[in-house]
Amino acid sequence: MSRLRDVKAAILAILIGSSSAVTTASAQNANPAPIQGESASTTILELFTSQACSRCTPASEYFSELAARPGVVALAWHVDYWNGLNSGRSGPWKDPYSSAEYTKRQRAYNQNIRHRNTVFTPQAIIGGVETAVGSNRDLVEALISKAPITRHFTPRIRRDGSTLSITVDSDNEPIEAILVTFQRDVVTDVTGGENAGLTLTNTNVVKGVRHLGLIEKISTTFAVAAPDNGEGCALILQEPGQGRIHSAIYCPAEI
Repeated sequence: MSRLRDVKAAILAILIGSSSAVTTASAQNANPAPIQGESASTTILELFTSQACSRCTPASEYFSELAARPGVVALAWHVDYWNGLNSGRSGPWKDPYSSAEYTKRQRAYNQNIRHRNTVFTPQAIIGGVETAVGSNRDLVEALISKAPITRHFTPRIRRDGSTLSITVDSDNEPIEAILVTFQRDVVTDVTGGENAGLTLTNTNVVKGVRHLGLIEKISTTFAVAAPDNGEGCALILQEPGQGRIHSAIYCPAEI
């Protein structure tokens, strides 16, 4: 009788172990890592920064970590209002990747989210609707973890040589399609500003923005030139007026 109980106990242990393994596998498969160029649930993080800003350096280092994280689309927008500031003994530093257009994007976010005309660096924007100091790891992590995932719009990107085919399926709600090109890694010897004498490494530095248009149809396809060698791109689907970002994916890499 004792031997029979031992056999039953062993069988029960095997069944419980198998059930646990199936449950774990199902949980893992329920949240697969996003695939470049495919529809995937992601969080988009935008960092507004400048090479002339000393407080931006730790934020840029943290940003590089986030850029390598599955499920996060990360873009660094270098603003231009630091360019003329004589904030260091070596004089001002003109960030070679800065643009007034990127400063304009930051100001729009601050008006929409903070209801203020003021801006600051380093500033992180999550999902187009949340803001934090870019070096505040705890707050940025919390905002990323609670960022809402929306599935109203399904983007797909295919690469054919020098051409990208971008298709967006929507539920007839208007959405703006924006294609952002970026340089994955740049190394700069800074000779002015607060970071004079430092060699900075920046990740996913925005190089250009193309507004593809407002999508109101059920399915829309765009054909655009692929980024140059060494550059990447990302598609952003954002509510008109620079509101909530409903979806963002990286373009597929060149094969």
